[in-house]
Amino acid sequence: MAEYSNSIKIHEIEPVYFSANNRVEFRLPQGKLYTNNMTVANVGTTKSAGASVYCKLPGAYGHLRSVGLFDGNTELQVLTRANEWAAIKNSLHSNAYNEDVGSMLSLSRKSTVFNIRDTTGLQANGAAFGAKVTEGSSRALQASTGTTDRLSGKGQLDLAEVLNLLQSIPYVDTEVFKDLKVVLEYDSTITNIFKDTQNQGVATTIRPFLIAEEIVEPDIIQANLGKVPRAIQYKVIENDIVTVPLIATTAQIPNPVQSNTFHIHAFNNKSVDRMLIKTRTQLAATRQEGNSDVSYGEYNSQAMLLQKNQVRVNGKNIFARDGITKENERLALFSDTWGSNHHQQPFAYGLAPKAVDANTRDAHINLGNEVIGSQSYFGCDLAGVKVKDLQLDYERVGFRSSVGGQIALSKYNSALDLIIFAEVKKAIIPSGKGYNVVYV
Repeated sequence: MAEYSNSIKIHEIEPVYFSANNRVEFRLPQGKLYTNNMTVANVGTTKSAGASVYCKLPGAYGHLRSVGLFDGNTELQVLTRANEWAAIKNSLHSNAYNEDVGSMLSLSRKSTVFNIRDTTGLQANGAAFGAKVTEGSSRALQASTGTTDRLSGKGQLDLAEVLNLLQSIPYVDTEVFKDLKVVLEYDSTITNIFKDTQNQGVATTIRPFLIAEEIVEPDIIQANLGKVPRAIQYKVIENDIVTVPLIATTAQIPNPVQSNTFHIHAFNNKSVDRMLIKTRTQLAATRQEGNSDVSYGEYNSQAMLLQKNQVRVNGKNIFARDGITKENERLALFSDTWGSNHHQQPFAYGLAPKAVDANTRDAHINLGNEVIGSQSYFGCDLAGVKVKDLQLDYERVGFRSSVGGQIALSKYNSALDLIIFAEVKKAIIPSGKGYNVVYV
């Protein structure tokens, strides 16, 4: 199918290969010139049983394990842990964007709205009463899933949002990239996809299609088609993961200090700009309860007790003394590096949840404790330094309760996964009639 204008022809491209819950591949015809505006539509999942909605942060992107752009067997750019990165990206958009745009494109639910005064209840006995800040409209109908494609919400993935190469080139030239293909790999882990009824049914990915804009203006084609471009520099998001061991507390040492140093090898001999670290506990109770998410579920990034972060690049500390040691200091650094993180704090459903008016404020506060510290990221900028040796110093303090069962349930003592994302510089360098893809 195609739609026409004077200079643009819009194509809906069906996949040449689609395997549900595994992989989908699109190929662009050779000898064409396309804009860098490409969208994967029909992004979503069905569920064989149990009504559910997509996870709040990634929305319909929760089933994406990786997104890649290839020329034949040559990797131009690949984003792995695509669902986790999409969740982080959705956190960095403004509240207005998340409410009006993000909720429609990704089907994420990361906005809050102010409701007018609620006069249906009484203020007696500490009941919740009055105007409330609540979770945004959330497009609940669109974000819900069913047993068929028709009954399931479907989003759209702007490839330029996850593949920076598309933002760095004016056109996509399949006379230069002769065997260009877009490849998505799927994650069928049900807790990464759905917020509720996670112990029911089987997830199945919906068959997507690719929307691409072919340039048909003769003058533009003549001036650009088949012309090997000058060197193109762009940034890719790469990642690594390390594990922090659990903390064993004792009655004699109820708050032990745990200090760890990790060598990160994924970025060796690469030029690194901004870096982001997500903290994921290995304690399932901090992510799921019953068959539903706790806060943002698998996409939580949990704050630890008296956490300290230091980064050492090529033998030199990035920060003075012990590094970043305070919560507000970490938040300020993250905001300076990556921008504001829009987050509902501290209540589970907003700053003053809209609920049954007879519910007491104390009940809302207690229920909201699970959200506090659930999006605690660490971020810094290495300013393009060529990494030969990257080390992370990570310190936290354990917690011991007088109630024995609470010790095992404490996220502060749990083993952790530190997932490190970083912007890495790559370039496409002309070579004869072809090109080479290299790390800068």
